[in-house]
Amino acid sequence: MGHSIGYLTVTKQRDIIPAAVEYAQYNGDELEGSDIYHGNMTILSNIPPFENYDAAVDYIEDRYIGNYHDVAVRYYDCEKKPPTKTMILLKERIDKICEKLSEEENKRNTQAKKLRIEKYNAKKKELITKYKEAESRNVKNNGMFWLVKVEVHC
Repeated sequence: MGHSIGYLTVTKQRDIIPAAVEYAQYNGDELEGSDIYHGNMTILSNIPPFENYDAAVDYIEDRYIGNYHDVAVRYYDCEKKPPTKTMILLKERIDKICEKLSEEENKRNTQAKKLRIEKYNAKKKELITKYKEAESRNVKNNGMFWLVKVEVHC
């Protein structure tokens, strides 16, 4: 007698139980009756969707492994697109500021040097923030899905 854990992806909440039933039919032990789904499913529609599939799996594995406690959570399926022109330009500007900071570090210590370094660091921080914002918008959202964890005897 073994133990089988399956992670299934469905697009609609109404498909969760049918997917679990099908998983039990094909993976459960017919002699023990575990090929019939036990129905111990918790559908967590009250928590926000996870950022991606891996985050959803991590959440489930941290809380719901063992004891045949099945669970379903939502997650977004997003993929990063190639960098946009704006992102490339921002990265080039960040690199230039880093070069200027490096040059300033090699100069004598003066009040003017300290002011230039502060100015460059502030500008670098601003550009990095803009880059991160552009990066977060630069994803292809393939939609929201349900990750369903099912456990059966096999």
